[in-house]
Amino acid sequence: MTERESAFRPQKTNFGSHHQTANRVLAKKFDSPFDSKFWAVFEKAGNAFFFISHDRFVECNSVAEQMFGCNRNEILRRKIYDFSPPCQPDGRDSGESALEKLGKALSGEHQFFEWKHKRLDGSLLDAEVSLDRVVIDGEPLILAVVRDITKLKQTEYRLNERIKELDCLYNISRILERTDVSLDEICQEVLTLVCGSFQYPAVTGARITIDKKGYETRGFRRNSHKPRI
Repeated sequence: MTERESAFRPQKTNFGSHHQTANRVLAKKFDSPFDSKFWAVFEKAGNAFFFISHDRFVECNSVAEQMFGCNRNEILRRKIYDFSPPCQPDGRDSGESALEKLGKALSGEHQFFEWKHKRLDGSLLDAEVSLDRVVIDGEPLILAVVRDITKLKQTEYRLNERIKELDCLYNISRILERTDVSLDEICQEVLTLVCGSFQYPAVTGARITIDKKGYETRGFRRNSHKPRI
């Protein structure tokens, strides 16, 4: 066993009797040669792996350290929702939602979901999380596998924005081909389409001027900002 693998094996902690028991079980489990090899795979996996007892991490791999921007000891002294913002994108309290999903996983119901995590420095990341109940030497634990999908979500967002822009241009071209609508109707429909293609359409205003006649959306206000096209 390498020095890194030896240092990474579960060790006794001081986070309460139940968590000490879980940690001792893991330490005993990975003592055999076969399980030491498994632990080496666990340590070098491409995703973050955690063992969870109740609402605390009792073990993790090095990918988890990199993902959360801290070392193993800093992870193990915290509760699972300490690495989440107060609320998730759906508006639910992170702690409440996390405990609910852990409870379902502990009852044997596989959990797979997207989650907004928070690194130790406060920066946010998007993740896919898988939770499963495992029993090690009679001790029930939750195995969590966490995959960082922040870059994937950013790429998805940019693609969706481009799709909105292309849809806008296509629909404008269709309107301009029509001969059964007036110029006023065309301009109003174009304004609606243009505003809808922006990132925040509810607060976006636009104006079209043709031969000194203006067409604008409700609530339009002039400002010095010029959007980049």
